[in-house]
Amino acid sequence: AIAAINKPTPGSALRHIRNDHHYIRECVHSGEVTLEYCPTADMLADVFTKALPKVQFSELVARIRDCTWVSMNAKAAGQHDMTE
Repeated sequence: AIAAINKPTPGSALRHIRNDHHYIRECVHSGEVTLEYCPTADMLADVFTKALPKVQFSELVARIRDCTWVSMNAKAAGQHDMTE
């Protein structure tokens, strides 16, 4: 998906992509948004969508808790929270 946003090829299947994907491409090109690769093993959403091995589940849940803790501390300090 990141490659398709950065270097679409003419005549590719991208002509069938919905408008919201084109909006994301515009945001990337304007510098509003940056896209970063996230390895499959690091996908926090997997906790909610897949049956995971206990170790991986525990690690991801701990990372989600860390994000929540950071978010709560940012609000207490009056800082803008990027997770909202």
